[in-house]
Amino acid sequence: MTLIFYDFETSSRYLVGQILTYAFVVTDEHLNPIQSFSGRIKLNRMQCPEVDAVLTNKLDIMHLQQTGKSEYETAHEIFSFLQNCISTYGICTLVGFNSNTFDLSFLRTLLIRYGINPYFMGKLKNKDILHWAQSLAFSYPEEFPWVLTEKNDKAYYSFRLEDLTQSLGLLNEAQSHDALEDVQLTIKLVYFLEQRFQQKLVDFIAFDISACLPSQEKHPIMGFKSRHFAEKSETPKKFIHRYYYCLSREKNMLLAVDLERLALLSSEEFSDENLLKTIRYLNPNKHFFIAESSDISFDSKLSSLPSMIDENSFYRSLAEQPSSYFTLIKKDWDIDYQIHELGFERIDQLRSYVDRFMAHKNSYPSLLRELLTKRKHEKDTYLIQLFNRVYLNYHPDPDPALSARYLIPRYQTGSMYKGDPQENFFQQQFDYLNSCLENHELETDLPILQSLHQYYSEFQQQFLKKIF
Repeated sequence: MTLIFYDFETSSRYLVGQILTYAFVVTDEHLNPIQSFSGRIKLNRMQCPEVDAVLTNKLDIMHLQQTGKSEYETAHEIFSFLQNCISTYGICTLVGFNSNTFDLSFLRTLLIRYGINPYFMGKLKNKDILHWAQSLAFSYPEEFPWVLTEKNDKAYYSFRLEDLTQSLGLLNEAQSHDALEDVQLTIKLVYFLEQRFQQKLVDFIAFDISACLPSQEKHPIMGFKSRHFAEKSETPKKFIHRYYYCLSREKNMLLAVDLERLALLSSEEFSDENLLKTIRYLNPNKHFFIAESSDISFDSKLSSLPSMIDENSFYRSLAEQPSSYFTLIKKDWDIDYQIHELGFERIDQLRSYVDRFMAHKNSYPSLLRELLTKRKHEKDTYLIQLFNRVYLNYHPDPDPALSARYLIPRYQTGSMYKGDPQENFFQQQFDYLNSCLENHELETDLPILQSLHQYYSEFQQQFLKKIF
């Protein structure tokens, strides 16, 4: 099996940001390097990076603007690289650390923004080393290198790449957060863990509910080992057991009720809204879930819950129509947060319009009219949004009114963001940047902060002073 280890450094922890540096290292299943591919992406016109992101990746933003390639060009190059890997080696597996919830989403968002299908006809699989490390830790708790840490009034055992590799002697200083160096570090970690535990990463299966399938119960109880985040009054454990009641299991999804979360609700709180929060959706292609057949009769808090679930109309309707779960949780988030909502059938259509625009920038008005004439569905609106963002980033003189429609919700009102957006308002970030300049702890951070300050000042002068 051919593995493609990868890592990104980004302008934001949120998907409205973008990839700034990337690295891919191709290896065989024995971890022997075959080829590599890395590079830098300059910020799009509408992107202003978060201060903490830059302090982490240590990128000189003004230098990045001079040396990086455009996001449009890089999206095509990354796609071609991955497509060539598949053509050369057959089915490949992307491998990263904590990649299934971060890097993989950024990769797919990058490609779909320009109408490039990121799924490669199912020939590009994915594995997350974080899941594998947790599985090894839970299976071999006496041999695993546990690292106890504290953060936000919680005590827990850390699975950060930096902590694990330092505890094993693979890293003797702070993690660099250089994309290529991080990829090389993850390969070292995988090699070490394979030798210590005599298990191959390629054999690891992150999602396995087979232990529950022989059950005669229509809705079996599933236990699994999970991390423990201890309160101040608790002693942190290496892992705890959690229990789920299986509502529905299909090839590409599992819906289950978190019994501990349900047990915390009083009968007065059994509204559909609160019950929805007890549901966990598990995707076999992304999540870590190794189930164990479980008997919860030992726990009086949980033992009565399965019968209550069976009798509850909300849970019954979800069990009968599990796809309705996605309708219930749908939010009016920005398209970058849910780029998959564009739908397969419109990805190629977006690419056609983007490429036509990039070839002839003055064609934007006619292309937009064409798209508006064809709009019949919500997904068509998503397509237009993505096309308009390409226009804002790549047209030599974009319409200020259209720029404002993006910049105001992104940097002033925060309505584009998922969750609490205040820390991402431009002015709050600029104030924080100035504070960091005055009070920076590391002298090596000073040129990084000065470069970022220059970018912020130019960004404010070019766009925001005309709008806010």
